[in-house]
Amino acid sequence: MQQLRGTLAGPGKLAKQEVEHMLELFEDPEWAALSPLILAAWGRRPET
Repeated sequence: MQQLRGTLAGPGKLAKQEVEHMLELFEDPEWAALSPLILAAWGRRPET
């Protein structure tokens, strides 16, 4: 999240304070969050 700080905050996006609050939460071992998992696979059918 620290790397994305500049991308997340700005006009029409999150406020700088909101991003800072998220970073503080990530440092708290008592806090937890769930996020969606994205999985992609590429393959082809075997030739018969």
